[in-house]
Amino acid sequence: MDNAEGSSATLSAVYHSPSGDKAFRHSTPLPQPGRGRALDVQAKTKYLADLRASGKKLQEEINKFLTEKMEEDRTGVSQQKAGDELEEENYGEETVEDEN
Repeated sequence: MDNAEGSSATLSAVYHSPSGDKAFRHSTPLPQPGRGRALDVQAKTKYLADLRASGKKLQEEINKFLTEKMEEDRTGVSQQKAGDELEEENYGEETVEDEN
């Protein structure tokens, strides 16, 4: 969580993989001090609620991304398995390719 001077707090996560990286970020405005230069309870409560909501959004975004990656992996494995099964089925036999 970053604390850029007076602007916002940022929740971030990075997914690293051999096929590439994916960054996730959500920012929440920092509460501003009141007249007495101290944060009141209402400002703190709102900030914490906003921060919690940002955390949930970040988690949902990551979960969606990871689910998509799992589906891609599952599809790739299924296609590879089908090709391997066909190759095994035809093992030792000559295959004639269609010349049309």
